[in-house]
Amino acid sequence: MAVIDRFLRLNHGFLGKFIASADDPGFVTSGPAKGHLIVFPREEVAITQGTQRPFVANSTNVVLYNRGIDYRRHVIAEIGDHCDFLDVEDDVIAYWLKKVLGQTGTSWQAEQPFAVSIAVASSRLFQTQGELFDLAHNSGDVEQINRLVHSVLEQVVACTARTSHGIDYQTCRDEHWRLVFQAQRLICKDYAEPLTTERIARSLGVSRFHLCRIFRQNTGTTIHRYLNNLRLRKSTALLRYGKLNITSIAPHIGYSSHSHFSSSFRESFRMTPQQWRELSRTRQHSMS
Repeated sequence: MAVIDRFLRLNHGFLGKFIASADDPGFVTSGPAKGHLIVFPREEVAITQGTQRPFVANSTNVVLYNRGIDYRRHVIAEIGDHCDFLDVEDDVIAYWLKKVLGQTGTSWQAEQPFAVSIAVASSRLFQTQGELFDLAHNSGDVEQINRLVHSVLEQVVACTARTSHGIDYQTCRDEHWRLVFQAQRLICKDYAEPLTTERIARSLGVSRFHLCRIFRQNTGTTIHRYLNNLRLRKSTALLRYGKLNITSIAPHIGYSSHSHFSSSFRESFRMTPQQWRELSRTRQHSMS
């Protein structure tokens, strides 16, 4: 049965989680959104908000819901959907929108504060929100939790500002949206395989050049960077929860060698996989 759990009351909102298997009656929709929600996907899922085109959500993104919007989920991962979310009061969102976006002259509306439905989550945001939900699930340090909430909000708003100039899912041509959507779904399903742009293009029946051009034009990133970011964020769960030796993780997430995985990880997160594992376990131990 689908679980929607607002498990922690904040000074100005809630932290929550959603879990539903793909065959659960509550998987397709649990809307409309009951608040202005900031959602961090843990599994790959496609989302349709209102009458918009569907988009692919995964751990490389943050998904944004304005209060009252209807939405539907579409299966990508066989496990279904699992996400953590922030449900924040209007005045807090307004503060960060004005503070961050006001510097660029961007306007906002109280009823629909989020101008985009999905934003690219930076590596720093991925780390900060992970620390926030770890702490929220395992500790009663309210002061630290609220500090991390505000850090996450500031970073989310900054990411939406960057995304608004890079992702164009709703206004691009139908055939371009469909190609990007299909490419992202394929990557989400097969990221652990030895994927190349040539293989993806061949699977979708287009040329490599055309796929790479349309993908970058409509996402603001390359296929290689998108795939690499997804693999790296998948690796963090294996580092934290898994029992695999670090040198054995690379082939489980699609890397041809440990050295390639390790150098990519260090470039993204400014630490080695071993340091990430030690930090995660130290944090867990301090919370227990």
